[in-house]
Amino acid sequence: MTTFLFILSQLSFAQIQPSVVIKPNVPVTFEYISPAWNKAPSEIDSGYIVVRDSKNGNLVKAELRESEVNSALFQGTFGIGFSNRDFSPEIYIIPKEYFDKPDQLKILFAENRLSRKPIFLKADSRSQKISIYDTSDQAFLALGKWKSSQKSKTQIVDPSVLEAQRKLEVQKELERLQKMEAEQEKERARLAEQEVQRRAQLKAAEEKLAAEEIKKRKVAAQKLAEEGLKHYSSGNFQEAEAKFNQAVELDPSEQSFYYQYGVTLYRNEKFSKSLVVLRSLPPKGSFDPNEKEYFMGLNYLKLKEFSNAREQFARVQAKDVPQLSPSSAFFVGVIDFQTESFESAKSQFEYVLDKSTDAQLDRQAEAYLDQIANIMAFNEERKKKWIISFYGGLTFDSNIQQISNSQIDSGSSTGLEGFRWSYGTSVEYRPLYNEKNEFSLVASASDIYSTDTSFQAKGEFQNLDPLTVALTAPFKWKGQSFSKPSQTVLTPGYETIMMNLDGTGSRETIVNTLFAKIDQTLVVKDELWSNYSFEVRSDESQTSSTGDDDQTAMRYTVATTQTFFQDDKKEKAWIADSAVTMNQAKGRNQEYNKIELGAAYLSPRRWETNLRARIGYFISDYGNHSTGRKDNQLSLSGLIQKKVNESVSGTLSLSYIDNGSTLSSSDYDKYTIGLGLSWDFALKN
Repeated sequence: MTTFLFILSQLSFAQIQPSVVIKPNVPVTFEYISPAWNKAPSEIDSGYIVVRDSKNGNLVKAELRESEVNSALFQGTFGIGFSNRDFSPEIYIIPKEYFDKPDQLKILFAENRLSRKPIFLKADSRSQKISIYDTSDQAFLALGKWKSSQKSKTQIVDPSVLEAQRKLEVQKELERLQKMEAEQEKERARLAEQEVQRRAQLKAAEEKLAAEEIKKRKVAAQKLAEEGLKHYSSGNFQEAEAKFNQAVELDPSEQSFYYQYGVTLYRNEKFSKSLVVLRSLPPKGSFDPNEKEYFMGLNYLKLKEFSNAREQFARVQAKDVPQLSPSSAFFVGVIDFQTESFESAKSQFEYVLDKSTDAQLDRQAEAYLDQIANIMAFNEERKKKWIISFYGGLTFDSNIQQISNSQIDSGSSTGLEGFRWSYGTSVEYRPLYNEKNEFSLVASASDIYSTDTSFQAKGEFQNLDPLTVALTAPFKWKGQSFSKPSQTVLTPGYETIMMNLDGTGSRETIVNTLFAKIDQTLVVKDELWSNYSFEVRSDESQTSSTGDDDQTAMRYTVATTQTFFQDDKKEKAWIADSAVTMNQAKGRNQEYNKIELGAAYLSPRRWETNLRARIGYFISDYGNHSTGRKDNQLSLSGLIQKKVNESVSGTLSLSYIDNGSTLSSSDYDKYTIGLGLSWDFALKN
């Protein structure tokens, strides 16, 4: 059985108890989508992660390589185990410079300079797959966009369950931190009272000593403090703490000894006691007050009192102190990043790059800025309320058809060849967009203007041009169906088509249609997505045809599309589609049953283009037709698309149709060659 589990780490300092485990004897595949790592579009890039055992802090480093040139999808498969036991993983992104420097890497962890990543684990008895995200919202938005975008790796998870879990875990963690902070402050009050008594006793004892004895003790205290500094510089913090404490006892009036004692307590992870000592010092004295504020911030950070830590670091940053202010800004940025205050975090890391002279700190700030850029791009998608699209194109058509209903592939041959200009627009208003649901109102219009091969406008051509106007209101549900990740879309709509069928005056309405369509896409497995749809259309013909030729009808269509992806990036795929249609018309000559089959291939090509090639075939049986009509059609088509930028894309299309029919006017073949250009943009909140 395959399991899907979720680790929340938006508050990475909080060290939420992991809920997944890695098996030591089963290979682990890691994947991470990161445009920031995709530095060279023409080369295979690499990125670096650290897997940390949450129980004992053991580390394993891993290099992830880009799946293919310019894909931005980074992957790697490894055998990972700590003493051949199960373990709960924590995942961190690290700069390349630290990959071969374990000592510096340990410092990053000790100083909380790395942020833990949210992950999804997909596991069975033979494989384990971990997908890494910058935030949990990235995964939810990626799933919400899966149908319209094939550039992102959609994870097989239930977003509604994950979001509920996320909110519950965050709330529980915040409550736990608040309770812990109150308990720690209570403990600090107790320690402060003890320290006040201790210092009072030391000073009282000093006052009873002779002046010469006090002088000797000060000299001895100074010597002990110097020894303490040597131990501190060599990393022997335990011995340094003892020396500074002895110096304080010999000379309780010297504030620098007390400050050094407080800093060494921090190094020995006695954070509450270190805070007590540092907070008892006056604002100014024989020590650096900015350093005191900085170490107080570090203590609060280690104690997971993030608001207090941020306040301390912000004070140091505001004073614009070399070295200390850039480091303080970095920690403010990390805290803001964890609380998803990305704009604020961005400004903090930009401050670091502007002020810092520490190359390592700069690289860490740049890594965070790359992550923030990715996250903010995702969040921008949520702000889109109005989406407006325009398109235009020119097509050469070797045999322009005449249509008289909403079935554009059932027209009759005219024998006219010419150029057809097509253009249109759509406006979408999206009042609802979240992890579970989307709702839109869409208005669209499309028109065609035909000319002969000399681009001359002629009535017999333009009488064949349809103007189509439609209104739809799609509603999407995202979640699970049949225990599979899915998206369900219900689309009611209204459509009207206008043409100048009688050849006189202007175009008039030929058909009005009310329709409703429901389609569902299931992620059966990572490489197979299945779509099923059912559509009902009510065509109200406005033409003069009556009796056996009355085209007013109820039409029912059941269809399916099976997409077999050939790569992790979801750009290469084989697609199989089929449909069955029943058209129940008032006129018996318009009644038919239709079966359609098709196969297509999608693939990226050179110059960042995408190719779609399709072959299709259908048969239509007009069982009640007065002459016993039957149609069959073979179609071949190809489309090359090039995205110019985020808003503009161009297409080149070719098609060939061979339509056979027992009705002579519907027995024809044709080919088309077309160029198109589309442009869309969004208006945000």
